[in-house]
Amino acid sequence: MAIATFGVTSGQALSGVVGPLIEVPVLVALVYVSLAWRRKFAAAAQ
Repeated sequence: MAIATFGVTSGQALSGVVGPLIEVPVLVALVYVSLAWRRKFAAAAQ
């Protein structure tokens, strides 16, 4: 939609494409980190 609205060379179109490509792997990595921390802290609490 950003490409149709602002054009192919616009910053909005670039951020609309590149943003999710960066954001999704970072969020998945944060999930793995939080799961590892949960195991670590749960083992330390027992």
